[in-house]
Amino acid sequence: MFVKDHTCNIDGFHARLRQANSWTIGELLAPKLQVHGHSLKPKDIIVEMQVEHGLHLLYSKAWRANDHAEASVFDPPEESFKLLPAYCHRLEEVNPGTITTLKKIYYKSV
Repeated sequence: MFVKDHTCNIDGFHARLRQANSWTIGELLAPKLQVHGHSLKPKDIIVEMQVEHGLHLLYSKAWRANDHAEASVFDPPEESFKLLPAYCHRLEEVNPGTITTLKKIYYKSV
């Protein structure tokens, strides 16, 4: 049966189904990631967002939010690899007798 005039309160409906996109959730996670220095598991993110913000997340959204938080806090992996030669040099300097070797392996993309 169609009812032309609705009497339900839309504010109550939206409050029960609060959502945020993965970018916003990632921004909320980024400061925690900086403090802890490691990523949270998606299940931990789901629980944290439920408790702290009343958000109900799917696992995939928690995963994407974690990816966004990592990207905003940590340098891309390519930047870390650029530091390896200096790290190896320092290892040899601090630990006499240590020999380090770096080898680049190139993979063909399919």
